[in-house]
Amino acid sequence: MADDARRSIRHPLGMACVYRTHGVVIEPAAATISDVSRQGCCLQTSEPMGDVDDVLEIHFNTPAGAPRGIVFGRVVQRRTTPFGWAIGLVFQDVDPAVKWELLDAAYQHWKGRLATSDDGASPA
Repeated sequence: MADDARRSIRHPLGMACVYRTHGVVIEPAAATISDVSRQGCCLQTSEPMGDVDDVLEIHFNTPAGAPRGIVFGRVVQRRTTPFGWAIGLVFQDVDPAVKWELLDAAYQHWKGRLATSDDGASPA
């Protein structure tokens, strides 16, 4: 991911979540799923957890009000940003229905931004 080459388009999301290193008994940290694709997602957080190749578990409430979703992802990138940390993940063990909830949430996010844009143009 360091060269920013991806197999799938990333879609902005902005969904609150909590995450922790899989298999480690610790309190989860707060984060935001900033974007999602068919293969993975990016977390924005002020409390970075997990090193490259570690597996993280991400817990979130689905926008449709469905029970909490859980996604497992392998860390492929960790970098600092002006807002904290960005952690790039490749999905490891994802129920297809949960993945659909994430991708649908990204679509609904895009649709909402499109509806509120002044000129009707595609959002940036």
